[in-house]
Amino acid sequence: MNWFKNLFSFTGTAKRSELIRKIFGCALVVWLAALVDEQVIGPYLCSQDPLKVGCIPGEVKLEYALEDFIAVLSVMPLVAVVLLAVMVRRMNDHGKSPWLLLLALTGVGILPLLYWFVIRSRAQDD
Repeated sequence: MNWFKNLFSFTGTAKRSELIRKIFGCALVVWLAALVDEQVIGPYLCSQDPLKVGCIPGEVKLEYALEDFIAVLSVMPLVAVVLLAVMVRRMNDHGKSPWLLLLALTGVGILPLLYWFVIRSRAQDD
């Protein structure tokens, strides 16, 4: 349960390995939610809607696009908060302001953020 301790914490520092684990963990959660959408919720919606005849697994029609991703959309806020928390702690680990995460909104600003995420911090001994 040590991994759960800093899941939503925005204070302190985070090592590279913690960032990588949280990214893969969040990707796994989104993948499982997509699997639930595909295997559980999708067939239920197909059987409940008489206009949706002949549903093919994985098929996304424009008029049903939002309701086909119920589970994925429900876990996205959780995933976003977890990833934001670990990125803020990673920036604190480098002695940089977490406000620099707003550079990601520019497109080109993703490059320095990736650089800061993958290099060793001042006192890190991986």
